[in-house]
Amino acid sequence: MRNQRTLREPVEITGVGLHTGQPCTLRIRPAEPDTGVVFVRSDLQGSPRIPATIDNVSDEARRTALENDGGNVHTVEHFLAALAGLRVDNLEIEVLGPEIPGADGSARPFYDALRGAGVVDQKAARKDFTLDEPVAVAEGDATLVAMPCPDRLSLAYTLDYGRQAGLPPQFFSVVALSVE
Repeated sequence: MRNQRTLREPVEITGVGLHTGQPCTLRIRPAEPDTGVVFVRSDLQGSPRIPATIDNVSDEARRTALENDGGNVHTVEHFLAALAGLRVDNLEIEVLGPEIPGADGSARPFYDALRGAGVVDQKAARKDFTLDEPVAVAEGDATLVAMPCPDRLSLAYTLDYGRQAGLPPQFFSVVALSVE
């Protein structure tokens, strides 16, 4: 069991949104234990707070978007991936604009900026999720399956659009020998 983590100091990231082409700025600040990751749309009336939780995911094509209390923020997937890579649990992200900057299209610029700000442990234990039984979700011709895998992380991904897409089937897998 590890402790929760946040940033040592605030950091700001600016850029252009990948889908909207609009300028956007993130002002990322450390947050107290058990806050979670919370986006704040300070450019909207009432500055709606949008926690990064499964309950706030909204249906948008080709991007991950979150919505709560009359506000939304789009294209959060690469930013959230950087947080996962750094194992950051608690942040407040002030968002000026409808989406996260597109940067180079990967999580790397966010990872580098956050790592540069410094990550610190907090005095609260992290609440971990343990998958005890298989879970499957299907929608249309897409299926996602999660299986328990004690003491390590094992991921496998298959992409197959069939002959009509002109892409050959693709497969990727990776096994992490240990997970903290």
